[in-house]
Amino acid sequence: MILLIVNLLRIFEVLIIIRVLFSWFHPGPIARNSPFQPIVHPIDQLLRVFRVLIPVGNAYIDLGPILAIVTIQALERVLVNF
Repeated sequence: MILLIVNLLRIFEVLIIIRVLFSWFHPGPIARNSPFQPIVHPIDQLLRVFRVLIPVGNAYIDLGPILAIVTIQALERVLVNF
């Protein structure tokens, strides 16, 4: 059971990385009729919890994906050592 949860968390990490990469090529909101919407929407909901914006000139750096991945990896370690 724990192995299943750890594997799901790893899949979630990969989805977060894919979302970050996708945001570089398609910045801004995703259209509702986009084929990527079923993947992007749940990831965006998770990242909204971790969103930390740091102002840099006229732009912002979002540390949410980094914090989410660090939290998921910490949770994985706790589960594996449990």
